[in-house]
Amino acid sequence: MVTHSGARNSAFTFARCTFPGILATLLVVAVAGGARAQTRKIELGDAQKIVSVSSPQISPDGKSIVIIVSRVNWDADRYDSQLVLVDIATGAQRPLTNVRKGLSSPQWSPSGDRLAFLAEVGEGKNAAAQIFVLPMNGGESQQVTSAPLGVEQFAWCPAGTYFAFVSPDEPPNKAEIEKHHDLFEVGDNDFLATAAPTPWHIWLVSASRGASGGAAKRLTSDAWSLPSGAEYAPPSSMLSWSPEGTQIAFTRQADPHYGDADKSVVEILDIDSGQIRQLTKRTAFESLGVFSPDGTKIAYWYPRDGD
Repeated sequence: MVTHSGARNSAFTFARCTFPGILATLLVVAVAGGARAQTRKIELGDAQKIVSVSSPQISPDGKSIVIIVSRVNWDADRYDSQLVLVDIATGAQRPLTNVRKGLSSPQWSPSGDRLAFLAEVGEGKNAAAQIFVLPMNGGESQQVTSAPLGVEQFAWCPAGTYFAFVSPDEPPNKAEIEKHHDLFEVGDNDFLATAAPTPWHIWLVSASRGASGGAAKRLTSDAWSLPSGAEYAPPSSMLSWSPEGTQIAFTRQADPHYGDADKSVVEILDIDSGQIRQLTKRTAFESLGVFSPDGTKIAYWYPRDGD
């Protein structure tokens, strides 16, 4: 950038003699103008213009990507989100849904003909995330779960006919809680907890039923729990189907308390019999078991030094 009169005079003298000199002079002016434009500071009002993109999922045919696009709703103090399809070859974008509350976890069906996602249903304290399925050849999305306390994570079966999903159990003293008799022991849990945690378990539901159709089938139960909070860390689901669709690998936690998340092991659930077997003989620190494409192996997380 030119700063003193001698340098400016030399630059303009050279510019009168050659075309490159004219071009150089224009570049100097443009750079100076750009520098001035960059001195503007970010202001509070700029927050209204922020658009965030998250949860990219490539289609099975590799031709498109679905993303969640979120824009600031300043008046309602929230982000408004919708699913958008991006064509990889051209970059063209097409909205797939209107703005949906609690939109998260888009997942393509194995054949790519449908797209599943979570979205909030209900209002106030009754609001809960449920699974919806959107046909990619046109039509409206269809709600396929009606879990009382909502769905946190889910996974398509390899044939695309069922979902395995995770939902929390209702508290055993639900009636007392509704009467405001809601005293509970905090235990080894988050200090901000406002209620006793209940176990999270695996359910099975048809991928084509409507909200008023057949009921979901419970696959696991007991005082132990699957970990919660799967949406805050990859992957979006801790459930992994075997390639033939007969087994599910999952992470089992000793209890639903947040502070006991390290007491976790990888286990295998047989869908038909309901039998569960542990992958190893460890008692802690295992998580995120994933079947290999041929179903002969399972990869999982475990600390290198076992601690």
